Amino acid sequence: MMPASVPGMAGPKSWERSCYRSHGCSVEHLRTWRREKEAALRSARKLKQLFSKRRLCEDKSSDGEVEMDGETAALLSEEEVSQLLKKIQRGTEDRTASMQLLRQGLRYREIQQKFIRLEGNMSVLIGLFTSNLANLQMDAACCLHELSLSTDPDVVEACLPATSYLLTYLSGHSVALMELCLYTLGNLVVEMKAVKKHLLPQGIIPVLAACIKSPYVTIQESVGYVLSQLLQSKEAPAEIIPLLLESALPQHMLHLVCSRLQDGIGPAVECAWGLHYIICR
Repeated sequence: MMPASVPGMAGPKSWERSCYRSHGCSVEHLRTWRREKEAALRSARKLKQLFSKRRLCEDKSSDGEVEMDGETAALLSEEEVSQLLKKIQRGTEDRTASMQLLRQGLRYREIQQKFIRLEGNMSVLIGLFTSNLANLQMDAACCLHELSLSTDPDVVEACLPATSYLLTYLSGHSVALMELCLYTLGNLVVEMKAVKKHLLPQGIIPVLAACIKSPYVTIQESVGYVLSQLLQSKEAPAEIIPLLLESALPQHMLHLVCSRLQDGIGPAVECAWGLHYIICR
């Protein structure tokens, strides 16, 4: 029940009407203003969601292992960051702990900038990524993934030499590594036109066309994520969509939207967004 108005004081509705009258606003004007505001909010929410990057790696620290916080990361010098990578490269007994600290550190902008400033660091990291030691390769891939989440153009540009290797491992046998490489690529293509120009000649569209045929739902969803990121770019109508339409990707995307929902809705959602961007362009 609405509370009764106190004599001498305006009730809720009369208060609102008096506010509108005092500002000279008509009801129609207020409705228009409200519609425009709601449309802007919906657009902002959509952009924030669709252009957001995704973190796939999560550290699972064991008992007794030290986790790095932002304050600790900020205090690390370039020399300490370099020493951390050298310990990993030399294969010392604390390699695993050093790799975990590096992964944690690369979540912070200060460490990312120090890391890329040191000459040869990215080459060493890519070397570890192409190692034949599965655990070391996965840890290095997680480090690249952390760098791909950066919004700093210099950090993203530093990742460009790794893109060809990320594409190469999409034809591998490790589902976990393939998924990580796909999300890393999806994060990178959002930031810079240079990344897309680097990836298109390397054959990212044919590679994605092969990956989407995977029987694994996680890979299908990852491919859909990369495609939705690529297709939102300004370059998509002229440079990406024509290549995509020449491939079998649209048919596979439509198939995932229309079937196998019992296996998971993720691939269907991602591919639906991709098809939406193709049609809208």
